[in-house]
Amino acid sequence: MDIRTVSRLIECRRTELNTLANIYGIGDQRVLEKSVQLDHIMNVYIRKKGSQQGMKQRFNIDHNRIINTSTQHA
Repeated sequence: MDIRTVSRLIECRRTELNTLANIYGIGDQRVLEKSVQLDHIMNVYIRKKGSQQGMKQRFNIDHNRIINTSTQHA
């Protein structure tokens, strides 16, 4: 599943969640189950989004932290 599909699925589940919450209230089991589904899909999205950033960007972020840390102690 590509990231666009996951994004569309998130929006669909979010709409379903809001509809169920409006009908049954936020404490209803159906609402809680839909919320768990949405959480799972959002975790998939976050993992996919993170993997798209790649190692170079992660290295640069870590490198900037090292630079900032060393300049603060200088």
